[in-house]
Amino acid sequence: MTWKRCRGLIASDLWRHAGRLGAGTFCSRFLSTPGFRYTALLRFYAYTRTAGWCQLGVRQMTVLLLHRYSIRFGLDISRDARIGSGLYIGHFGGIVVNAAVVIGDNCNLSQGVTLGQVNRGPKAGCPTIGDNDWTHSCRRSCGGRSERGRGARRPAERLGGRRPGARHLRNWFGGVR
Repeated sequence: MTWKRCRGLIASDLWRHAGRLGAGTFCSRFLSTPGFRYTALLRFYAYTRTAGWCQLGVRQMTVLLLHRYSIRFGLDISRDARIGSGLYIGHFGGIVVNAAVVIGDNCNLSQGVTLGQVNRGPKAGCPTIGDNDWTHSCRRSCGGRSERGRGARRPAERLGGRRPGARHLRNWFGGVR
């Protein structure tokens, strides 16, 4: 990942958290918002994996900070998960994401979400979350190979291994939103 791409991903995450960009906004959100702080460090770690100069201790310091914030905020998002731009973590705590999970652009992860892996059966694998998705918990976890459609707003327990389309969303919400 290039530095330009890393800055772009962090800027898209900042836009989702604050609604504006700038160095002052970045500093204030980085210091005051745990979800943005963790997300920015995840993006920076992805950059340090490819930059040669970061092997001199910057990558190791980033891993230590991620580990510290993982314990402090209750976030366990794998450093190797493929996450699109615009990730929003509004309420931290109890969020677990496996390394093989794919999360699309402009997605929200709420408190208590587990995106894990199932090792056997017809749903063996990890979930793929589409673009513009809001994943929240409803007392159960999500695991196994499944895909969520674009713009889905469903609890993780409803994932069920099928692709929800507009018809399913209409039934869920009682109308199209």
